[in-house]
Amino acid sequence: MREVLAHPVSVHGFGLDHAAMEWADACVMVLPCGKSAHLELGWFCGAGKLAFILGDEPDEPELMYRETYAK
Repeated sequence: MREVLAHPVSVHGFGLDHAAMEWADACVMVLPCGKSAHLELGWFCGAGKLAFILGDEPDEPELMYRETYAK
């Protein structure tokens, strides 16, 4: 995993994604989604930016989704 993430293609892709997150005012995470989307939503919450979760199917509660509540 470390070798893959250190590869220049991975480093470049991460830089593009991170720059886009810094530029954006808000994040909408659409369920179902993967691990990266959850990390990105967490970054938005930590950066004090607006974060929303969109899910159309009932699912078990995730307590940490409370991070997206308006403060």
